[in-house]
Amino acid sequence: MVGERTAGGAFGDGVVLHIVGAGGHGRVVLDAARSMGVFADALFVDRDPALAGTMVMGALVLGDALPAPGPGVALFCAIGLDNARRLALVQEWCAAGYAVPALVHAAAWVSPYAELGPGVAVMAQAAVQAGARVGAAAIVNTGACVDHDCDIGPGAHLAPGVHLSGNVTIGARTLMGTGSCAIQGRAVGRDCVVGAGAAVVRDIPASRQACGVPAKSVKILK
Repeated sequence: MVGERTAGGAFGDGVVLHIVGAGGHGRVVLDAARSMGVFADALFVDRDPALAGTMVMGALVLGDALPAPGPGVALFCAIGLDNARRLALVQEWCAAGYAVPALVHAAAWVSPYAELGPGVAVMAQAAVQAGARVGAAAIVNTGACVDHDCDIGPGAHLAPGVHLSGNVTIGARTLMGTGSCAIQGRAVGRDCVVGAGAAVVRDIPASRQACGVPAKSVKILK
């Protein structure tokens, strides 16, 4: 998976990026894609009929029908709030033969010794350090920092300003809220929600909502 962070090698030269979702997260994804300078064009795909045929930040919004997979087509899921749905779509598209790149904003840093899965977004001012692994459809949002040897599960979302020390594990589909952090070697299970500003100093089991400093489990999630 090393090297999938640079879409140019596999997805440049005439490829049009179709961004699914024209909302706020989609606009930030568009900025990231344009900053890379490797796609021939970028379009939105959105199910809102009021948006069809309009322009958002200079990008045409199509209806909700996806193009057929092919050498000139790449897809990217820009659903920011539903981690499970975003991951399911990326897995479905990969199985169907679509090209699904990882996007890394030009103002972010990703070590060449990190691994990014398909559909990962690394936004401006974020950092992913050596030995880190970021699973499919995960988001490393604006200014988030992933230190060495972290393991970020598929579909996870590190919100703006999250800071993870080395060797932290974040489970699949888990949301780390804005400004939250984890000390070295901690693990947060799958399908968790860690509140904004929380400090993870002990492991958090799967399917928990946790908040506070230090972070404590306050609710079991379904």
